[in-house]
Amino acid sequence: MVVSPSKRHDELQANQVAEMEHLIELGELETGSGANQVGTLQRPCDTRWSSHYASVCSLVKLYKPTFLVLKSIATSKGSGTSPSTQAKASGAVKLMMSFDFIFILHVMKELMGITDMLCKKLQQKSQDIVNAMDDVKTTKMLIQELRDNGWNKLKADVLSFCAKHGVQTPHFSELYVGFINSRAEDETTVEHHYCCDIFMVAVD
Repeated sequence: MVVSPSKRHDELQANQVAEMEHLIELGELETGSGANQVGTLQRPCDTRWSSHYASVCSLVKLYKPTFLVLKSIATSKGSGTSPSTQAKASGAVKLMMSFDFIFILHVMKELMGITDMLCKKLQQKSQDIVNAMDDVKTTKMLIQELRDNGWNKLKADVLSFCAKHGVQTPHFSELYVGFINSRAEDETTVEHHYCCDIFMVAVD
């Protein structure tokens, strides 16, 4: 929906340029030859796992420009945009502004960043069974390291991202009330829910 029409593609790139200029003014982006090139959202390919990781990274990088394009589609009037497309865009806008979406997006980025290295190595024609087994072993160790010591960094990255983009965050020390576990005696905290019920489950 955001990638295909040329008008939306131009809007995405224009919003990305504006975002880059803003970050450069704040000193959050380096300048120089080849730096901060304008890109577009990466389409995932069914046959290549690496393309899914590239898509996740692309969405993290282009989050604000993508959000602005979707918001433009959702609120456009008399522009030839169909009601169904506007409804889908409106739903996507609401989803992108949810903490759950941001959290899961970052979990996927961290986890797929590890498995992506293995996928690329296994696709090499010169790969033999011994090296492949070593690569699998290394990947398992990295995933275990992420599980054991990656939570604090992940939480900090997610909270920082949410603060930057104005996404409301929950209070991690409060009790979590879900749709299933809503009993009064349930003392699961919000942090426990996101750490154990989502992060560790995804890693395992």
